[in-house]
Amino acid sequence: MSKNKEPAEVKAGPEPEFSKQQLLTSQKYCHRRDLIGALLVDGKTYTISKVDALIKNYDEQEAK
Repeated sequence: MSKNKEPAEVKAGPEPEFSKQQLLTSQKYCHRRDLIGALLVDGKTYTISKVDALIKNYDEQEAK
């Protein structure tokens, strides 16, 4: 008897948040440390998608 099991849905929880200091020391942003240091506020936390959006917005402003 073969049961056709469907994969369970993976529920994504909230995105993890990181401090400015954690992001400054991360490998992901090692090439943008100066920008991270200027854009982010001490004591505030950020998701990766928020940081990526801030960087993209900055880069687009610089291109104009």
